[in-house]
Amino acid sequence: MSLDQLSLKRNERLNELRKIKNTSKSDATNFENVFSNDENSEIDKDLGTSNLPLSFRNYDYELHGPRMGFKNSALWTEETVEFEAQRLKDDIDSNETNITFNSNELDISGLKSNKINCDLKREMLKKNDRLKKRTEFAISKLIRERLLSMKNIIDDSKIKSISDI
Repeated sequence: MSLDQLSLKRNERLNELRKIKNTSKSDATNFENVFSNDENSEIDKDLGTSNLPLSFRNYDYELHGPRMGFKNSALWTEETVEFEAQRLKDDIDSNETNITFNSNELDISGLKSNKINCDLKREMLKKNDRLKKRTEFAISKLIRERLLSMKNIIDDSKIKSISDI
């Protein structure tokens, strides 16, 4: 096949596609015109119907309502999580009203801590931290003073020993 023949075939296919496209556009405009006409959009008030074409994808014409799965779902007969949650909530609400407390049955001995002074100990730990720092500083100061005094004593003894010579 030559290039001319290929280009002619391609042009023919393009023309066919254009025709199809133009016919679909005209069909769409005709469809829009059907809905835009006042004559066709009038609703028969006695019957409650209109002249417009209806698609019955989600509407059951015989039942005059939504199709199965929208209003009359088959799953509604099964117990779902929502039904179970509502049932549990109702049970809890009914149990709360029926609970009676007897003072003899109530044991509060397990509520208090085992050690009597645990709250005092917690407060004292904070104060103890401050005191530990001060005591460490005081101890190091005392050690320095002793070392200095011992150094002075040693220096004095060296001086005396040198002077004796």
